[in-house]
Amino acid sequence: MATETITLQIPEILYQRLVNNAHAKCHLIKY
Repeated sequence: MATETITLQIPEILYQRLVNNAHAKCHLIKY
């Protein structure tokens, strides 16, 4: 089960990083 939770968490972390980067870029463009 540990490996399953890890494999599930990795894409979430990567996705959140992409979302955060997108938000940061949007803020830089806005301001």
